[in-house]
Amino acid sequence: MRSLSTKALQKIAEQYGSEPVNVLEVSWSDDIPIQVYADITDNRIRGKILEISSLDNIINVTDSADSQEISVVLDDTDGIIKAIMNNNDIHKRDVWVKQWFRGLPFNDRFLLFRGKISSPVVWNEGDRTVSFTILSQLEDKEVGFSPEEGQFPYIPKELIGQTWPLIFGTPLDVPAVQINKAITGTILCGVGIISGQQYHRSIPLGGNPPDTRLAEAQSRHVNFVASAWFDEDSKLYEQYKDQHSGLREQINRSWDQYERKRICALRKRAGTASDAEEQGEGCNPVRILGGEDFPRGEIKLNIGGGVFTGYFNDDLFYITSRRHKENEDQAEAAANPTGTPCDISAATPAAPQGYLFEDRIPPWKSSSVSKRGWYTTRGVIFPATPSSNENQPDRTLQQFWVDAGTKVDNDGFIPLYYIVSIIPGTVLKVKAYKDFHGDKR
Repeated sequence: MRSLSTKALQKIAEQYGSEPVNVLEVSWSDDIPIQVYADITDNRIRGKILEISSLDNIINVTDSADSQEISVVLDDTDGIIKAIMNNNDIHKRDVWVKQWFRGLPFNDRFLLFRGKISSPVVWNEGDRTVSFTILSQLEDKEVGFSPEEGQFPYIPKELIGQTWPLIFGTPLDVPAVQINKAITGTILCGVGIISGQQYHRSIPLGGNPPDTRLAEAQSRHVNFVASAWFDEDSKLYEQYKDQHSGLREQINRSWDQYERKRICALRKRAGTASDAEEQGEGCNPVRILGGEDFPRGEIKLNIGGGVFTGYFNDDLFYITSRRHKENEDQAEAAANPTGTPCDISAATPAAPQGYLFEDRIPPWKSSSVSKRGWYTTRGVIFPATPSSNENQPDRTLQQFWVDAGTKVDNDGFIPLYYIVSIIPGTVLKVKAYKDFHGDKR
């Protein structure tokens, strides 16, 4: 710490004025450059210091060391400091309190003391200010232990500052201190889960493709007859060729119409699934009353029976995935029904259909044909297996919804931990109480 003599301070006051500028340099995080604040606005510094208390020299009785303490209130209208607090642990971060006189180079500011941020750190939403205390020396010789903010990844607010027990000898019935709790909250807007989208998009459409087998057989027959008349009778050749073209056009048109309907149905399904997700999932992020008590980082929450995975930022829960096991099973069952479809079992099986095509051709070109001068094509078409209407796409989409006011808790088993002693010892017996409507038993 730099000390200036009375004559030096008088000389500075005569040349530059007697009012020093208080400068605060804060190392919020290892990933953030040191931020400089002052109680005036200058082109080099931001005037964010609203209040700064006078230094208070306190004598530490145990080792006669100076411990300086100062309280600071910073303007956070732009919310930058609040954003830093939400993403970093600022407890015990380094702070430099300096002073500087206008007219001097800014590098000539002198250090009053170096300290660390001490809990609690308070962000006032109404005034949009941040206030905290800076200690130049934190206590390190105290007997016992009480947790402070930032010392653990998560600890309930009501346990901050509560002393942990110490045992000596061989005690009996030691009252333990619970260091975590089963946390609950309440959602402030509705959320939902859409299950079965993959089945909705992928199950068969249920319509039968066109049965063009008879037209295909007739097309091949007519094409052979046309080729037989190619060198003999141009008029008959053109007549059969036109008939063959008409059959091919009919076949192609049937398949084109089927494909158009199939693509249209697929697009409609995809649109239905997208609309269901957009309209049926509710808020994201969702504000949770009591959300600030939940652990930070990725977490799974049970909201009314649905499992939501995500992370907290203050009391806002950002959902990254959702799952409802019961609805997923129902969607899978609808997409993969067991047993014989109802429409097939109730229908009378169709009989095979025979066909016969016979046309005249030049006799000298029919040596391989049983009936000379004629070309005959015959065969049997067995009925195609009809598709099942059992796969209903609207049954594969399952929605789960909970309204605002629904209870929220951790998904899965959360063990409760108790502290019996912070030093080694032998405990013969511990005791615990359960709260029944305010009455400990």
